[in-house]
Amino acid sequence: MRRWWRRPRVWCVVVVVAALTGYSGWTRFLRGEGRAKADQWSSTIGFYLASLLALVSLLVWLWRKESTAAGSGVTGAVDAAVAALARAQQEQWSAEEAARKVSDPWPLPVRWAVTARSRAVMVSWPAIRGRPGAGAVPLDGTFSDVAEVFLRDGSPRRLAVIGEPGTGKSTLVLRLTLDLLARRAPADPVPVLLSISGWQPAVDGLDEWIADRLATDNRTLARLVPGPDGTHRTLAEELVATGRVLPILDGFDEMASEHRSSAIAAINDVLGPRRQLVLTSRSAEYEEAAGFGLLAKTPVVEILPLPVGDVIGYLVDGTERAERWREVIGALERGEGVLAETLATPLMAQLTRVAYQQAGTDPGELLAGGRSADRTALEQHLFARFVPVVYGTSVGDRPRRSSAEAQAALTWLGNLARRMERRKTLDLAWWELGPYPLRPFVGLFWGAVFALVVLVPFGAVPAALGGGVAAAFLGFLTSLPTRPQRLDLAQIRARTLLIPGGAALIVGGTLGATVTIRSGAGYGVVAGLVGAVAGFAFFLTGRLEVYVDVGRSVSPRRLLREDRALALATGAGWGIFWAVAFILWGITAPAVLAALTVALVVGVAFSWSEWGPFCFARLYLACTGRAPLRLFAFLEEAHDRGVLRQAGGVYQFRHSTLQSHLASTGVPGPEVRDGVTAGDPVTDPVGG
Repeated sequence: MRRWWRRPRVWCVVVVVAALTGYSGWTRFLRGEGRAKADQWSSTIGFYLASLLALVSLLVWLWRKESTAAGSGVTGAVDAAVAALARAQQEQWSAEEAARKVSDPWPLPVRWAVTARSRAVMVSWPAIRGRPGAGAVPLDGTFSDVAEVFLRDGSPRRLAVIGEPGTGKSTLVLRLTLDLLARRAPADPVPVLLSISGWQPAVDGLDEWIADRLATDNRTLARLVPGPDGTHRTLAEELVATGRVLPILDGFDEMASEHRSSAIAAINDVLGPRRQLVLTSRSAEYEEAAGFGLLAKTPVVEILPLPVGDVIGYLVDGTERAERWREVIGALERGEGVLAETLATPLMAQLTRVAYQQAGTDPGELLAGGRSADRTALEQHLFARFVPVVYGTSVGDRPRRSSAEAQAALTWLGNLARRMERRKTLDLAWWELGPYPLRPFVGLFWGAVFALVVLVPFGAVPAALGGGVAAAFLGFLTSLPTRPQRLDLAQIRARTLLIPGGAALIVGGTLGATVTIRSGAGYGVVAGLVGAVAGFAFFLTGRLEVYVDVGRSVSPRRLLREDRALALATGAGWGIFWAVAFILWGITAPAVLAALTVALVVGVAFSWSEWGPFCFARLYLACTGRAPLRLFAFLEEAHDRGVLRQAGGVYQFRHSTLQSHLASTGVPGPEVRDGVTAGDPVTDPVGG
């Protein structure tokens, strides 16, 4: 259905009505001004209208020329965008796999198969393969050959991976992404690993959501190209629509429960005969969603427990004094208690290796105190050791931390984990760290600035008080957390400059004409130039501001840099505008002029961005002992030490169960000296 704003008749009526209304209002205004001033007004406004029409004509011509030229380079632009996206994925996930130490000492041989449990939540093999009587496709495999299994003959190149918590689903699809990128031919789709937890199927379809995530952060993919129907769409939309992207969707179980069933239906809506897809989920959550409908043409595999032999080899190889493990190895081989069952998941096996890798540690603690008979107690013991141990040893270029420093890190991580649990999120986003009690102070700051701006030049106390209250309220609203933003200069086109150019002439013309009539041509020219620059900058900034998509950002620090740059540029622009305005109002005292201008610059930069509230949040959290002052450096070190993982523009704890443990426990963990624990955890509460 053709949308109403694309109908020429609608705009014809709008233009005619607007012209008649404007003409009537202008005639009444000139009659009220008298003949002498009417001549001045008419000549001044006529000049600006003529300039506006000339600018509009030029921009329309450039728009049409740009649109005509764009069609010839679509194929080349798409190929270049695909190559750039593949390189970005390769760089991002190679670095993340190294940070997670997947290959230390070697990747755990995670296995999967089509089990009775997975068959219960998938359609039949004839439905998957698209022909009656078709048999099963062999999809059993291990970590090292995941790409071969996915690409083998007869495979539908769709896969749903289910498993219990900690079985290695995320690590498996990370390896699949890298292997597919390494094997990828130029015509093959680019595997794109995305966390699906934030998708709301009721708001966006799957293709729209993927394209938006790609285009928001990738400047190349935000470029507009002509589509097959003549309308323009972003390169990201072009890649998704033409099947140049293979979405690998991780964390289906992390979606809100009310969205999961509709997500299955939304995925089925876009699954064409050649569409490829990978999805991961915990088993129970996927089974619950499958009760409302199965994923079309998609086999489901289940990750299997690790064999005891693989666990033993993983724990012993590369560790110091392998004989320390003799008692644990015997218990694993005999299948005593719950030790073998607990360590059969990659997460617990990795935590055990990290906790007892150093020569001075005693793995026999795993069997002490009844832990071998209580899986929960065993898991809590491993979680309690993890953070102190990784901070008590050197990692890469990170030096070993002292016992006091490790304890402080544990305290701060626990505070952050509790904050995330209260918000019911797995994402540690820096722009969401500011407490709401800080927001009223931003509003009060804006109220005070507005009151001074009105009071100093005009002395109008009632207007200053009333405007100050209104500014305080608006300052509070505009300081509520949203998402980081940046200026996307790649969006500059002739059509992008149309509205800012018109705004420059309208604002500058109106202000210049008014000041010319009231105060003379000299002041009018200055006022008109200031108004034109301000109008152009304000509307251009609004057109180029984009919310950065956190799931596709290269790093959280890059998000911060881009948001800070936008805040400082916006604050500086408004500062220049108001400095000139203050001079025109007669405020020439250097101290007063500097104070008002700096106040406005700081106010705009701090309240119209997420960087400003984050600066306040750092101070607040540091002063209350909840986090260090150098918060970003602390988070980056936690990532390097394997406590956090990076998911685009946010950090997450290594696993959701680690987050839950740090949030709920009051046990700070064992004291660590030189990487060696000094005994079992004590029961002092975590501060903060």
